[in-house]
Amino acid sequence: MRKILPLSLLVALTLIGPSVSSVSADVITYTSESTFRGATPSHNPGVQSFENSPLSTNISSLNAAPMTITSQTPGVTFGVFNHAVNGAHATDGHREVVTSGSTSPYSINFHFADAKAVSSFGLYVTDFGDSLANATLTINATALDGSHHMFTIDATNGVPNADGNTQFFGLITNGSKFVDFQLTVSGGAIGFDEVYYDTENVPEPSTLALGAIGMMGLGFWRRKRAAA
Repeated sequence: MRKILPLSLLVALTLIGPSVSSVSADVITYTSESTFRGATPSHNPGVQSFENSPLSTNISSLNAAPMTITSQTPGVTFGVFNHAVNGAHATDGHREVVTSGSTSPYSINFHFADAKAVSSFGLYVTDFGDSLANATLTINATALDGSHHMFTIDATNGVPNADGNTQFFGLITNGSKFVDFQLTVSGGAIGFDEVYYDTENVPEPSTLALGAIGMMGLGFWRRKRAAA
């Protein structure tokens, strides 16, 4: 005799199919590294701390897999250093990236290839203690669909230390993935280190609920089938 699947299971299996994609662009921002890392989909995001990057100065582009970091402002360059420079310092290991140039404001872009688009992005920005006391720092995130999302990094929220204030900023999206993060700075040179990224998607609450309904329906159907 032909068995009929419960309606709840049919609905769940239909909606959870490959055609379902997240269109939400909701983003949560973080100022705590530990909280950000724990909230990422993998709970263990990748990190580029530049420890394996060659020491360099006055460059406008750096291949720091899986991203490319590029100066988008003429006259503004950056370098990979293994000691404190202009108040900037490494937040992990010994190496960090420090920008240079007198143009203000200026922009640095972090680019991920489409195949490596990320759902989570974070970094430490340093040297808030002197010339950046009243700086403006923003991140313009570009999604795979071309949409833009602007965020402000609060320079007054930094943690003081011997080499200038340090501020962590991170964001996690439960919608479309991002490929570009343009950091725009006014007020002077900065340093940055520990660039975090996660390529996993955040499950939508509705998807989780449908999954639960589907599993419940499947269990009910199996029990009915066994009893028949």
